[in-house]
Amino acid sequence: YVGRIDKIEKAPLRSIKIWERLYKKHPDWKLVLVGSGEYMDTMVSYVKTHCVDRVYFEGSKMNLTHYYQKASFVCLTSNYEGWGMALTEGMQYGCIPVTFNSYGAASDIIEDGVSGCLIRPFSLRQYAKCLSKLMKDEALRTKMSNEAYKKVCEFDSENIVQKWDALFKSVLK
Repeated sequence: YVGRIDKIEKAPLRSIKIWERLYKKHPDWKLVLVGSGEYMDTMVSYVKTHCVDRVYFEGSKMNLTHYYQKASFVCLTSNYEGWGMALTEGMQYGCIPVTFNSYGAASDIIEDGVSGCLIRPFSLRQYAKCLSKLMKDEALRTKMSNEAYKKVCEFDSENIVQKWDALFKSVLK
């Protein structure tokens, strides 16, 4: 998880509740949260109270490259987003994006089941099931990682400029 640690928009406690469903089944995996915010104390307290293992709070970081390079997934648990920037940032490093399909841009960023996972809004069960399946299947992870990288290339500035240019030319005709 990369983002602000705030309760309303980002809802990062969901990531811990999803992890709570997974960590015993997947002892070689860990949850890393990068970010800060007013909700941090609540999250740390939840982890301690519920004895959820292998959760790492990294705080705010200026350079996220190291985290994205080591990650298999980039997960958002937001109620809403404009554009899930952390998803596309992670995809540049081959991270598989996983998010709730609760905002319009989610389906622009991810082709469900191909370049990432779009989860029915706020279904922690479905979110955990998707991650668990991918955590168990290295070949599927590799395939989806490659597709995520291909997908994010569509948003490269050169491609976007060409699309804008074509649009302007069509309007001017």
